[in-house]
Amino acid sequence: MARPERILVVDDDDGWLEFCRVALETAGFAPATAQSGNEALKAVESAEFDLVFTDLQMPPPGDGKAVTLGVKARWPGTDVVLMTAAPSVDSAVAVLKDGACDYLIKPFPAEALTAVAERILEARRHRTELAVERRLREELEAAYGELKRLDKLKEGFLARVSHELNTPLAATLLAIGLLEEEAPEGDPLHRHVARAHDAANRLRAVVEDLLAFVDLQKPDHVVRGEPTQLAAIAAEAAAAIERLAKTKGLEVSVELPADLPTARVHAGLVRKALDHLLKNAVYFNKAGGKVTLSARKLQHWVCLTVSDTGDGIPEAEQDRVFDTFYQVAEYMTRRVGGLGLGLALVKRIVESHKGVVRLESKPGVGTTVHLQFPL
Repeated sequence: MARPERILVVDDDDGWLEFCRVALETAGFAPATAQSGNEALKAVESAEFDLVFTDLQMPPPGDGKAVTLGVKARWPGTDVVLMTAAPSVDSAVAVLKDGACDYLIKPFPAEALTAVAERILEARRHRTELAVERRLREELEAAYGELKRLDKLKEGFLARVSHELNTPLAATLLAIGLLEEEAPEGDPLHRHVARAHDAANRLRAVVEDLLAFVDLQKPDHVVRGEPTQLAAIAAEAAAAIERLAKTKGLEVSVELPADLPTARVHAGLVRKALDHLLKNAVYFNKAGGKVTLSARKLQHWVCLTVSDTGDGIPEAEQDRVFDTFYQVAEYMTRRVGGLGLGLALVKRIVESHKGVVRLESKPGVGTTVHLQFPL
């Protein structure tokens, strides 16, 4: 099978033209031939060649220089090699400046012709690959730039929305507080005011999560940590979730060693991360199931672990659960509500402390999330 590269050989010497044709065919090429410069220029008008070998000393106006200029004008990417029986460096160099890439001095052996063809075509393949790679890199850089721009717009939007919600929400909570004083327990309005208070508090928690998420996304954001007893924070988080767990018939187990070392963390953010994990463990658990919060020291780390006996997460989805606004299934959103921001926020909180999040889950068995903070 002939090689796919297209080669044109141009020479007004029939014997030399035949010699070049046979040499290239022996090497696996299927070259086209032209017996004059004018014939060659007609050929390149209708077809593109990868490589053109042309005699330099042909009768004008169709000499090697005219062929070189005509080929490069029509197909700038085509390589041109000059063949000359007169070893005049000056004449060859002049045409090299016009666009030829190399020259051969006649008479040359067949091996020299095919070696030049192989070298130039190999370089051409590399140029093509580099051009494709460069174009792909430029496309990737452009796409990445667009993603960064959209991400920045998203963060700005979230920040503005969160702040805009915060102001009327504060006024709403203040008004509800005043109503609670006007409608004490036993008053027919008390139940409705209490429901409004709970709903406003849930909305406040969502707004606070959005604000925290936006802050943690900022490249220049630095978390200021202080030496903190993680066991105390974990115990508070477990106590806070017990009431919700009991309403769903769940057991809450706390396993916190007394000698757990302190870690330099932002107590409020760590508490927020534990709150999200514990709520998930309750919401996505089975009736009569169990939620376990434990802690232990691992060499240079303190590890907090939250596990449940709930639905579990399919293996194909486990890499995505920490993505922003992602929930494993739509039915989960309908069942428990939420923005799908919780685990993304947990991941950013832990990573902002130079920590690591690990997840283990098996559908139908449960999920375990480990938060590792450096000592």
